[in-house]
Amino acid sequence: MQTPHEPEENAQGAPIEHELPVEHELPVETAEQSAAYDSLIRSAHQEWAALEKSGDPSVSVSSGALAALKRSVRAEVRRGAQISVPPTRRGPMSVSELTLHTVLRRAVDTVPDARSLRARVEYAEEGAASHGGWSGERGMPRAVTLRISVQLGSPGARDLVRLAEDVRGAAAAALHRDLGIDPDRIDVHIEDLHDQ
Repeated sequence: MQTPHEPEENAQGAPIEHELPVEHELPVETAEQSAAYDSLIRSAHQEWAALEKSGDPSVSVSSGALAALKRSVRAEVRRGAQISVPPTRRGPMSVSELTLHTVLRRAVDTVPDARSLRARVEYAEEGAASHGGWSGERGMPRAVTLRISVQLGSPGARDLVRLAEDVRGAAAAALHRDLGIDPDRIDVHIEDLHDQ
């Protein structure tokens, strides 16, 4: 049996010598080689620019690819930033701003005589990274301002305080039920009247 300080031996009992790895030096590039490389890169850029200018399809993005890229960018803009929400049993979770605003709009629209116009959300300073999510997300929603319209001549229009409380309650219930969010404050601003 070999101890840690004894050299290894081959089958004939001779010590095995291990070669140390040889460090390879990178070749030094001469000034002429650097100039030749720069010239090659410059000519490739010039050739590419000339092909683009002439409309050569080999260097142009196809109309299908360009359309797909535009659709993707528009969809990303519509979805908005990712928002931190409380983690589920399966781990950290986030939703898009579009999802949050959709939940709020649908909640307001369930209240008789009220119609959602727009919502503004204030977020906690810390992002999802502090909740185990991905960096770059917004923090959890902490305050919501709902701007609504009231149906003219409706029972809700005759008791605006109660209507605002109903809207606030519907929004709070939907946020808690659908997203697990309980903001510190939900403000309701009656901004307009509508006929139907």
